[in-house]
Amino acid sequence: MSFIDRKFCIHYSCDKCGYESIDWNTTSCYNDPLLKPTRYYKTDEDYFINPKNYSVYNQCQNCGSKVGTALKDTGSLDIETFDRELQERGLKERSDIKNLSGEIEERRKKRRHLNFEIEYEEYLKSERWKKIRQIVLDKDNNLCQSCLVEVATEVHHTDGQFRFNEPLFSLVSVCSDCHRVITEIERKRNAREEKKIKYKFDN
Repeated sequence: MSFIDRKFCIHYSCDKCGYESIDWNTTSCYNDPLLKPTRYYKTDEDYFINPKNYSVYNQCQNCGSKVGTALKDTGSLDIETFDRELQERGLKERSDIKNLSGEIEERRKKRRHLNFEIEYEEYLKSERWKKIRQIVLDKDNNLCQSCLVEVATEVHHTDGQFRFNEPLFSLVSVCSDCHRVITEIERKRNAREEKKIKYKFDN
């Protein structure tokens, strides 16, 4: 397991299995010892137009955020101006981490999908599935239950959540052409764009 210690998080990754995670730094800016009172101007122009028109706010010197409510102005000339560049760097860093988190989640989904496909392919080769498949084909008299025309050579899961532990009512016999069309419709959720199922009256 390797890790990259970033400003607001630690990015863990496993070189062997590819697992990744983001561990956010949950320390509150309110409790950060790096808080510093600053002169805060609503816009950069205010600094030049009316330099006395400011509020005093604590600024986190780690993330650059403006923290809490306005403080009492003591009139001290030692108070530095709010660092907007520090604030922008903090915002960009957080945005980059959120994007990285999204990329990690996409990679996780791809790995889960790949692992499922491998496991499912093995299941379809099992003796258990072969027996279930034959029961369904026999039940439907080897007739495609989609078009009621072609010989059924395959079995379709009408509800994917039952894969690996199928009640027989969730399985139906289909021909290869209908199975292909049905699968594409389920994936794209758009029946209009797919090839039409061929029924008896289409002959």
